[in-house]
Amino acid sequence: MRKTFPAEETLRALARSVMKRQMHPLIILTSDYLIDGECRFRGMMLENPEFEFDVICVDHEVSPAEIKEMQLISAMHSISLTVYEQALACKEWMEQGNGTAKELAEKIDRDQSLITKLLSLWKTIPEVMKAAEEGHIGLKNWYSISLQPECNQLGLLQMYLSKMPVAEIEAKSRKMRKPAATGTQKVTRIKCPVPGKSSTVLVSGAGVTFDEFIETLNDLVKLAKRENEKGTSITTFQKICHDLSKKG
Repeated sequence: MRKTFPAEETLRALARSVMKRQMHPLIILTSDYLIDGECRFRGMMLENPEFEFDVICVDHEVSPAEIKEMQLISAMHSISLTVYEQALACKEWMEQGNGTAKELAEKIDRDQSLITKLLSLWKTIPEVMKAAEEGHIGLKNWYSISLQPECNQLGLLQMYLSKMPVAEIEAKSRKMRKPAATGTQKVTRIKCPVPGKSSTVLVSGAGVTFDEFIETLNDLVKLAKRENEKGTSITTFQKICHDLSKKG
């Protein structure tokens, strides 16, 4: 599961701590496969290869999925794995078809939202995954990036890498997540019954977009208010609108 290891001095320090008081035994299979405690083991091989560890030996048959679960449980309750390695382990567990993110969260006693955020890395472009693997961005960063369509992800990644203030990045990210304008569709007729009223608004033209529809209504309301203040009748108002439309 682990892809990287601490520096030699860190491993040696861990080993010296274990020699003083061994709090947690190593977990191995009868085949000598080490399930949990690899950093402690590596450190001890550097510091004192003759040291005798306390060991829990799993003597029954264990599936790859069960091994992964045991490693995940251990890793998620310690600092033994980087956040990238945790994300990778969750991904591998999911790819084995062992269940849903919710089920994984229950198995390793972690909140489902954390699992969702870890797995969100695999919804990003390769550049984001690489930055996460190299430790340039963290969980919050890649989760925020994953919420964007792929076309926006590289730009957001560059903001994080440039050390732009987080508040500024979040503001830009929210703006980028706004849905694209839908005012480009054109229709020849828009008929809208007014909610709570017995009237209907009808706008027609050669090709009317949503934005143009809104602009038309706003202009019409302004004109109607102005003429109403003058005391213009509704019949005369219709004639005024007709004349203005002819003038373009």
